[in-house]
Amino acid sequence: MSSRRRNKVATKPLRRLPAAAAPQRGFVVLLLVTVIGFAMMAFSALFVAISTHEARANQDLAWVQSTANRLRQWYSLNPLVLDGSTATLLPGAGKLGPRVMAAAGIKPYARSRVEVSGLQSTPSGVLRYRTITVWIPKPTARTGTGFSPAAAQAYATVSGLPIEQGMEAHSWRRLENLATRLEQWSASAEAVDGTHNTLLDYFEPPGCGVDNGAVPGLTCAANWTNASDMGFGLINDSSKGPGAAMGLGGGPWVNAWGGAIRVCNTPSSACSAVDQAPPFSMWLETTTPWGGTPLKLDAIQPFSG
Repeated sequence: MSSRRRNKVATKPLRRLPAAAAPQRGFVVLLLVTVIGFAMMAFSALFVAISTHEARANQDLAWVQSTANRLRQWYSLNPLVLDGSTATLLPGAGKLGPRVMAAAGIKPYARSRVEVSGLQSTPSGVLRYRTITVWIPKPTARTGTGFSPAAAQAYATVSGLPIEQGMEAHSWRRLENLATRLEQWSASAEAVDGTHNTLLDYFEPPGCGVDNGAVPGLTCAANWTNASDMGFGLINDSSKGPGAAMGLGGGPWVNAWGGAIRVCNTPSSACSAVDQAPPFSMWLETTTPWGGTPLKLDAIQPFSG
């Protein structure tokens, strides 16, 4: 008979921890839970701080952008209040920033600042304008620090240049509109006259210049004369002479800033209007509030001969 041999594996008896080790292990667990708790609290506080900072930054940016839009609208409606050739017309005294905010009806915002530049000019000197900067300093910015992008939590600028350029473009359109109406009227007057005399100047009254004017009631202007004094709005009665129904109404004969449009219809040192031979012409001009080169163009009587 074969004998089976059994492997006998020695087993060690379980050892129990000493009685003093159990409290020590509990302390370690408690310490770990406490550390984790503090870490979670710190993370939560950091998350709240970051969220609060981002919310405040977004709120600051929204206020800056909204305020800049409101100031741009106010500036567009009141360009000469800031850009006039004399001292600013804003009420009050002191720095312009708070005075502009008050004039626009905008209440101050915590930590906000508004700065207004001095008058700036285009190279030709025809236009002048200012720049308004709305900004909120970073919390780390020193008190009294002037504006710089690096020091700003949020900022926006409002330039008066496009506003004044828009006023200039509007003034050009008013000149062009008046010139077009004068040209259309002179062509119509010549056709209604029936004589088809191409030597008659429908931009002058009789007795003016070389005495070939065809429109009684018009002013003979060898110097620059306000359009409102030229008789354009009075010549609406055909009984005054051939083709006298100009029908241009009463204006307004002013540019976008309210300055007068002036007319010269007789050649002189003031203008180069043509009244001796067709095509006859008159000149129109207006100036910006700051002078410089006038905005100028001519109206030319269509030559139907």
